Amino acid sequence: MEPLTLAILLFVTGAILLFAEMLLPTHGLLGFLGICAFGGGVVVCFTLGRWIGLSVFLGLIVISPFVAMWLVNLYPKTPVGRRMILQDETTVVRPPPVHIGQQGVTVTLLRPGGEVEFDGQRLEVVSEHGFIESGSPVKVVAIANNRAVVRAIVMDSDKV
Repeated sequence: MEPLTLAILLFVTGAILLFAEMLLPTHGLLGFLGICAFGGGVVVCFTLGRWIGLSVFLGLIVISPFVAMWLVNLYPKTPVGRRMILQDETTVVRPPPVHIGQQGVTVTLLRPGGEVEFDGQRLEVVSEHGFIESGSPVKVVAIANNRAVVRAIVMDSDKV
């Protein structure tokens, strides 16, 4: 076989093996064989002539980062890549269905977290200061970290 034909055959085989590495889960075996085929093609080019071998070698060095980046961008679109790489997940953070100033009654002891019932709906809340007994009326004073912050409503027993 002529050296030029052998070099072209090795480069085509290397390209096919590198592309097959992306499509098949071979854990780098086909990629290694593809790089070896490219190396063999460069060695065969050096047998054709020192300047031909050097130019092919330098050409591969210059073009390899661009091909590698193209393969990295193409990999997540392959069947194996879709299974290996996590897909983007969008989540929507919704504010609690209460507003500042809304009043409710504690269902559990707030120490400082617990449940409060607002208009028939139970929500996880945090007390602003200390413990609040179960059954106490509370008022929403802030919303922090997507949770309502409540304060106990003090009832004046003198104003009855």
